[in-house]
Amino acid sequence: MTGFGNFSYYYMRKDFSLARFAQMMWRLNFLVFFCCVVLNNSYMLYYICPMDTLFTLMVYGALGILNKYNEKGSVIALKIIACFLVVILVWEVPGVFELLWSPFTFFLGYTDPTKPNLPLLHEWQFRSGLDRYIWIIGMIYAYYHPTVERWMEKLEETEVKRQVSIRIAVAIIAPMVGFLWFEHIYKLDKIAYNKYHPYTSWIPITECVYMFKKCYSILPKLQFNPFCMAWKDYTGDLYLADSHLAKIRGSRWSA
Repeated sequence: MTGFGNFSYYYMRKDFSLARFAQMMWRLNFLVFFCCVVLNNSYMLYYICPMDTLFTLMVYGALGILNKYNEKGSVIALKIIACFLVVILVWEVPGVFELLWSPFTFFLGYTDPTKPNLPLLHEWQFRSGLDRYIWIIGMIYAYYHPTVERWMEKLEETEVKRQVSIRIAVAIIAPMVGFLWFEHIYKLDKIAYNKYHPYTSWIPITECVYMFKKCYSILPKLQFNPFCMAWKDYTGDLYLADSHLAKIRGSRWSA
């Protein structure tokens, strides 16, 4: 959602103004800031906020640099490749992550009471590492979304026999891929699964999008649009509410 939403906005609106940037940073962090102050909690307890902030910054930087050339497909391709290379460098090359983030340990560091011997940046590396690629996948999906929509429109105009054959092929392949992911990835133990998650998380997400689109086309009267808008606008707030209720026992204000 971070990669898809931010890419769509910056690519379509071309608004890289300081006001828009400040608004996004405020929107992502103002509530968690007060939660941390009032409840004496670590910023990393609400890790979705630093993660969203980081990936929003990276999308902003990717599209903001030389943004006048964003209309060229080759430039977008190079920018997406550059994003992959940055992620590979930071998260895959040993020592680079610690070197890059060590100056920010004062607010990204966290000591797990159950594992006090772990490095202070372990939680940040683990949490950000799990989703280190999916924001780029979101960018790719956002860029090709209009193209896919055009393909779908053309499919509607083709002969019925061709439509049916293509739809049947997709209806067979999609569940098969989802089943293979479920059997060979999802069923792994937690530690093994976490190793594969950064490289395979796009599979269940794509499956969910596909299934949602099918449900939307079949059951339009369920009015999915208001639900989607509410979820899009308040995802962060809902997460913070959940984290607040789950972690309030660990604060100095707890009973």
